[in-house]
Amino acid sequence: MTSTATTTSSSSGGTTSSPVKTTTSSKPSESTSSSTPQEPPYQDDTGYGVDLGDGYGLVIIACAAGEPTGLTSPQFDVLEGPYQEEQDGRYWDYLMHLHDGLTFANDPIEADWTCGGTPDGGGASGGGTPITPVAGSGDAASWQNGNGGNAQVRFAPKEGVETGFGGTAQG
Repeated sequence: MTSTATTTSSSSGGTTSSPVKTTTSSKPSESTSSSTPQEPPYQDDTGYGVDLGDGYGLVIIACAAGEPTGLTSPQFDVLEGPYQEEQDGRYWDYLMHLHDGLTFANDPIEADWTCGGTPDGGGASGGGTPITPVAGSGDAASWQNGNGGNAQVRFAPKEGVETGFGGTAQG
C-alpha cells in the first residue's frame, strides 16, 4: 500500500511544503518451520541397536576416537564388524545374532567395548552399557512379513551383489 503525506517546514525565509511517499506491505511475515525430525546430538562412546529380524541385528557404536574394540555381550554373538559408516565416520557397525527370543526393542540389551582406550563402553563399570534401540527398527521384520517375504528387487544380477560388508551375495 502506498500513501502520500505532506510535510511542512518553516525557516526564516518562509514556509515550504513537500510531499513524502510512504510504502507499507500488507504481506504477513512468513516463518519457516520444518516437519523433518531433528537428528539427536552426537553422543560419543554410545551404542545403538537395530533389530533386523530372525534374531539378527546391528549394533552401532559412536566412537570418534577410531575403531572400537572388544565388543562383547552375554546376550548376542558378533558375526561381522566393525565397519565404519561412510556418511559419518564416527559410527561403527557390527552385524550380530541375538540369543533366542531377544530383541533390542523389547529387551534391555547390554554390551561392553573399548573406545579410544576407555574400556567398558559408555563409561559403565563392570555390568555393561545399555544398547539404545533405534526408533522404528523393530518394524523391519513386520514389513518383510507384510510384503509376503518377497524381495524388493525382481531380478538378481548374474554375478551377485556387493553386500556392503565386503562380501558378494549370490542369487
